[in-house]
Amino acid sequence: MIQWYESNKQLFDEEVRYMTEVMPTATYGFLKNGNMYWNIVVQPIVAGERKNWMLLAVYDPDYPQRNRGGAIKFYPIKPSYDEMTEMVQDSPVTPKTIPHLMRDENYNIHISYVDSERTVIINAATALAHIMRWITIFELGMIDQKIWTLFHDHGKI
Repeated sequence: MIQWYESNKQLFDEEVRYMTEVMPTATYGFLKNGNMYWNIVVQPIVAGERKNWMLLAVYDPDYPQRNRGGAIKFYPIKPSYDEMTEMVQDSPVTPKTIPHLMRDENYNIHISYVDSERTVIINAATALAHIMRWITIFELGMIDQKIWTLFHDHGKI
């Protein structure tokens, strides 16, 4: 299968330019299957405390075609899904589930940033802004039940 970046060099150049403008420390590469990815480290400050997240953003081979869950999948590396689950279990909030996560065709967890009714994601940099919002709400929600409850309701936050 021909990858999107092989058939559209201009789109590849734009993706690299946009992401390096938004996140200069992000680095890209290519998986064994040919899919392009970004290694991204973000450090949002939530309730006065710096949080450390590492993400792997992987493009679908037919990017920019819009697929369920987005054409770019953001996988939590640190904290991992298991670590995130443990964080929720150790927090005072309920329910003890993490909303807006999806599984890919290999059953790996990624963060869903696409709201099919309101959101059009055009590149990885734009998608990253939505992921940062998700991370912030996740972190705040674990210390505030009201936010956690709204986080679980589709379209409420």
